[in-house]
Amino acid sequence: MLLMYNKLFTSILDSSIWLEDDGVVRVWVTLLASMDETGFCKFGSIHNLARRANKTPKETARCVEILESPDKIDPQQDFEGRRIERVSGGWIVLNAGKYREMATRQIALEKNRIRVHNFRAKEKAEAATEAKPKRPRQPRRPSGPDPSFGVWKGEI
Repeated sequence: MLLMYNKLFTSILDSSIWLEDDGVVRVWVTLLASMDETGFCKFGSIHNLARRANKTPKETARCVEILESPDKIDPQQDFEGRRIERVSGGWIVLNAGKYREMATRQIALEKNRIRVHNFRAKEKAEAATEAKPKRPRQPRRPSGPDPSFGVWKGEI
């Protein structure tokens, strides 16, 4: 069995979906958790989705209606704030591609950060183990103004 996971961005806590009632949020998270890489959520009916979300079919239908409708709080979003659309065999999460791209970009940045960190650590370890001839240390110059500055050493 192939297990998949989907990223859940912390920005959900600041989104208008978080202002909906718990049932809508629960159905939304169920859809997010079940979607594939294209955003498709395979549920044959409201009853299947209701069972997975642990809600009644009537409550799930109400939640789906809210998720399919324009967002009343923030209608300036993509798709007028609609989050899902009914398609044959289930629902499609409308912004799935946008968020998958963001997650992919963040994963790539993190992998690059780790790669650079490991490369630098390796270089540092190699430099520490190399036998370098030690050069004599130069004496430090005293700090502060030169005490002989402005003193004339010639004859008057």
